This record gives sequence, C-alpha cells and structure tokens, in this order.
Amino acid sequence: MSSATLRTLTTPIGGLSCQACAATAEGLLGEVAGVQEAQVSFGARTLRLVLDEAADEGSVRAALARGGYELPPGALGGTTPEEDAAFEQERAEEERRDHARGAWVSGVAAAASFGLALAHQHGAVQVLVAAPGVLLGGRRVLKDGLRAARLRAPDMNTLVGLGALGSLIAAAIEALAPGALGGAGHHAHAGPMILAFVLLGRLLEARVRARAGDALAALVRLAPRTAHALQGADVVDVPLEEVKPGARLVVRPGETVPVDGVVLEGTSAVDESLLTGEPLPVDRQPGDRVHAGTLNGAGALTLLTEGIGADSALGRITRTMREAQASRAEAQRLADRISAVFVPGVLLLALATAGAWLLADAVLGDAVGRALAVLVIACPCALGLATPMAIVAASGRGAREGVLLRRAAALERLAHADAVVLDKTGTLTLGRPELVEVRLLEDGGEEGPVLARAAAVEQQSEQPLAQAFVRAARERGLPLLPCDGFQSKPGVGVEGTVAGRRVWIGSPRAALERVAPERQGALEDSVEQLRGTGCTPVVVLEGDAPAAVVGLQDTPRPEAAAVVQSLASAGLQVRVASGDEPRAVEALLARAGLEDLPHEGSASPERKAELLEELRRQGRTTVMVGDGVNDAPALAAASVGIAMGGGADVALDAADLALLGSDLGGLTRALELARAARRTILQNLGWAFGFNVLALPVAAGALVPLGGPELPPAAAAAAMATSSLTVVLNSLRLARSGPKPVS
Repeated sequence: MSSATLRTLTTPIGGLSCQACAATAEGLLGEVAGVQEAQVSFGARTLRLVLDEAADEGSVRAALARGGYELPPGALGGTTPEEDAAFEQERAEEERRDHARGAWVSGVAAAASFGLALAHQHGAVQVLVAAPGVLLGGRRVLKDGLRAARLRAPDMNTLVGLGALGSLIAAAIEALAPGALGGAGHHAHAGPMILAFVLLGRLLEARVRARAGDALAALVRLAPRTAHALQGADVVDVPLEEVKPGARLVVRPGETVPVDGVVLEGTSAVDESLLTGEPLPVDRQPGDRVHAGTLNGAGALTLLTEGIGADSALGRITRTMREAQASRAEAQRLADRISAVFVPGVLLLALATAGAWLLADAVLGDAVGRALAVLVIACPCALGLATPMAIVAASGRGAREGVLLRRAAALERLAHADAVVLDKTGTLTLGRPELVEVRLLEDGGEEGPVLARAAAVEQQSEQPLAQAFVRAARERGLPLLPCDGFQSKPGVGVEGTVAGRRVWIGSPRAALERVAPERQGALEDSVEQLRGTGCTPVVVLEGDAPAAVVGLQDTPRPEAAAVVQSLASAGLQVRVASGDEPRAVEALLARAGLEDLPHEGSASPERKAELLEELRRQGRTTVMVGDGVNDAPALAAASVGIAMGGGADVALDAADLALLGSDLGGLTRALELARAARRTILQNLGWAFGFNVLALPVAAGALVPLGGPELPPAAAAAAMATSSLTVVLNSLRLARSGPKPVS
C-alpha cells in the first residue's frame, strides 16, 4: 500500500502496569485490520500507530479493551494536547487512588498477620487476617494478572498475583491440614506483604515518573484558554477553540500570548524562555512573529492570528515531545526481546526451584517459599523502564534548555558523533543579513522601485536573505507590492510577477545562465566587486535583463568561536558547508575568529548531502546543523540533523533535533544531553540486568548450601519494587541535571 494512504499518530494509553503490558497491547493491535504498525512505550505511557484507510477506532478500542487498555475519546481522529493531558491526568489519578487504597489495605493486613506470626499464630486466624490484603488490596493486580494469563501473555501482575495467592493458598491448606505442606502456612503474611510492597513501589514510581514528565505538562498548560478578540471597535473574550486564522487579537501587558501570529500594532519585550530556553526577553514590533505560550511584557500588542492550538509552534513542540518520548531508542531493542520471554522464563524457574529443593529433600514449606520468592523478585519492569524513562527525562530537560528532541534514536547517535557540518547563514551567523549596497545595472534605473519590486517577491520567502530585502524596503519607506505567481527553487532563486514585471532574484551563477551573453560581462564585474568587499552578492533580474546586484552581509554569532572550540575539544571534527560565495564565507569566518576552520562555499543542497555521505563512508557519525530549506537534504542525510531555531518548517521536519533558541550554544547543550542520556541508559540497563542476574539465584536459595543468605517472599517483593524505583529515580536525576561543559 502506498505510504500516501498511511497516517501516523501518537496518543496516550491507559492501563499499562508493566513492560509486558506494552508487548501485550502491541500483540492485540497486530490482529486489527488497518493497523500497519503499533508501538507502545511503557515508560512514556504512549501508543504510536501507523494506520491505513481500513483502520476503525471501534476495532482498535475493542482489541485494547481485551487487555484492559484504553485510549482518549476520539484518539484516532486526532486529539488536542489539552485533551491528551486531561486523559493522562485522569488515568494517573485513578491509578494513584487504586494503588494507595490497595497498599493501605494490604499493608494493614500484612502488619496484622505478621504480628500473629510473631505470636506463633499460624492457623486459620492468620489466614483470615491475611486474606483481605490479598483479595481486596490486590484486587487490581489479581484481575490484571488473570486477564494477561487468559490472553496467554503473562506479565508482572501474573507473577505477583501467583506469588501472593500462592502464599495465601499454602497457608489455607496448612490451616486445614496442619503439617501437610511442611510449614508452608508460615508464609501467610507474605501474600499481603508482597502486594503492599509492590503497590507502594508503583505509587512512588508513578509520582516520580510524573515529575520526570513535568516539562511536557508545563508546555500543555502554557497557552491560555481564552483570547481577547477584536470585533469592530470592541474587544470580546472568546474561548481559544473559537479563534480562527486571520482573527485579530489583543494581548495585554503581562499576559500569555494565546496563538502564533504577526504583530500588527504595538511594541513589547516578549519572554520566550519556556519555548526557546533563552532567558532574556526579545523585542517584538509590527511585522515580527510571536508564538503561543510566550509571555508578553509591558506593551500591548495587536496580532493577526496564524496558528492556533495544535497548529501553533507550542502545539508542534508538544506533539514532537510526545512523539519523541514514544519513539524507541536502539538500546531498547535488546530489552524488549528479553522482556518478551522474561515472564514465561520466570514461571519455569519458579517451578524448577521448587522441584530442585524437593529433590534435595528440602522441607516443602522451604521449597514453596523459595519458589514464591523467585516469582515476586523477578523484575522485567526495571528492564522495560530503563531506556524510555531516560528518554522521557532527557526530552523534558531538553525542552527546558531549548533543545527539542524529535526522535529518541537521535540521542544515541549524537552521543557517538565525531563530525559536525555547520551551515553559515543562520547557524554561524545571526541569520539577520542586512542589505548594505545596491548596484544598478540598468541605465536610468532607480534604486527605490527596483528594491520595492524585489522585496515584493522576497516577502513570500522564508529565507533569511530574503527578509533582508523586506527590511530594507520598510526602512526606506517603500511599499510592499502584491506578488503573483511566486516560485522558489532552493539554492537557485525565487521569482514572481510584480506590477506587470517578471522579477527573479537569485545566485550570480544561476543569473549568468539566464541572461544574454552580451550582458554577462557587466554583471560579472559588479558581482566580483561586491565579493571583494566580503559581501554576498544577489542578482535581481527583470524579465531577462539584469536590474541590480545587491550586496548582503550577515553578522557572526558572538558565541560561534567558543562553541566550535568546545566541539573540537570534545573530539568532534568541525567544518562549514555554505551555499554562499567562498569569499563571503571566508570573510565571515575571519570576522568570527574561525579562519582556520575547514570550509566549503557555493555548496548546493545536493553537494551538502554528498559531503555528509562522504563523511559517512569514512566511518564517521555525522551531525548537520542548518536552518534553511536548502539544508533539508543534508539534515536528512546526516546521522543526526539539527535545525536551528526559527528555521523553515521543512528544515525542522527533516531534522532529528531542533534548537529552539537563537543561541548556537544549544548545540553543545544538545551534545552534553545526548551523552548524559546515554550514560543514564547504560546505568539503568546495567542495574536492571545486574539486579535480575544476582537476585534470582539468591531468591531461589542457590547460596543456602554455601551458607549464604536467602530471601523470604516479602523481602523479595520489597527488592523488586526498589529495583523499578531505582531506574526511575536515576532517570529523574538526568532530568534535574543542568548543562555541563561537553567533554
């Protein structure tokens, strides 16, 4: 089936309690018509679906309901970030209440039955005291475990439920027939105690996990629910969902901007720190864009609405964060394969443990106790949480630091990166080139009309160079005329019809191919003269005749030299590939103090992609940093593509990460974050693997013949809960960490 008929969506999913649940949900959806791919993240509690036209929401919901899982209302039709957040909060609160209630009931029953055990009361009274802790306190665990067993996909709930029920049943048999199980009734208190530790661990884990996802929740809360709409001369408060593109809104001093829009009237300093990570407010005036979720300063602004809700920058960032958290890192694959066979393996190990001890003439009560300990100490959850929780924490920290993660696997590749290719305009420079000179090529031509017509065409383009024409026209008080038939060819030029004239603006090389040979000499002379001054020459053609050569010049970012030095110190090879003229590139690098940096000018979009491919063939893990439409092929060709903030939408779509601020220092923060995330993932996986490798033999009593310790079932449950919590806490440490020097 053609990819054009497929659609991809990411939605929250409720009802997950362990890593095996994620695999079960994926298996259930694999049987549904129209579902081409299903990927569930236990750590992020999200479901990523690839659907074709045959997909039906009712069928998807029915399949998930078999496993006790659910989606937000209208999930397959597309939900808003607010609706997703409300669903997640409702399910999290429901789970919190269930866990808290169950832990309390099981804990009281465990304490009472343990007290009876200390008083050597092991009969029916202890069973009656322990039973509510298992049957009532553990009701949800038992129900979920039984459902998973019926689906032939036993999970952590199945193991815990078997352990708790097994201890209670053994105690009941012992009470009815003393000595029948060789003292196994002494484990009656273990059932409620197992559940108390497990439920308390899940309660703490949920709270810590929610803190790791605070950044996403904070983004969702940024946009206000109402807006001040201009209706004639009146200002009327309307719900945000009723605002349409083209509406005029008023943003008062101190208010949060509700939509993406262009400033029509007013000036103010806008705090964009929660979106870009930049601490200082930025000045906004007529013609500038502002974004939903940013905080207006002391001035009042009138906006023309462009993007609302999911179509705003805030909505796109929120959606991207959710998709990144739902995506699978490469390190997760091994954990997933192990988790798929873990629970059945533990069931077999528990049976083998009991059988081995019975063959060794152990007391039946001891054999049962060790088998129960094996059941409850096994921890696939820690293994399943190891990578996704680190990704959730890293994406949240990145959002606060102005680094937007689009794909989880990109963090792993960035951590291994050893070569960086930087674009020039908008990356090494401020991306705000200024028009410094206009050289007319037509006899009798006038600078004002030529510039006005060129600006009319360029106002349709998103390129930073294009905006230099628009700003220059405005500064000179020239009118911005309407433009018809606008066309753009990345790396070559743009054109359109203005006041009856076909106007083309583009590179000198492309211009020479369009003009008659007798006109090329004068054009080349003007171009070379501007190149000699370190300017970037841009040619304006009207019809087939050269009208002017315009000199543009950008300002290097003040932090560029320090960032490049930091990257080099971290072991990365840095070079520049720019579509600009070689002499303009050299002049810019000299002004930035980077004259020794390897560089390449006049690089077409295809050439940039080829350069990345050449580096890849040399065995390098590459990073491309750019912001323009012509950088999209290179961003896609690199091992990791990083788009600078304010870049064109197509560049952001092709990138793996986006730097939301205008500070190139975000590149070093992204690299440090990637390396920190990789360290955290390795620590989590090491702990999860190590815990099970060491804990399972101890629980099975393998060290007892050597005089070593053994774990009673209740202690095994406490150790299992601690294992998952340790992984989550270690990931939260990553979320709390601040940027450090890259090393």
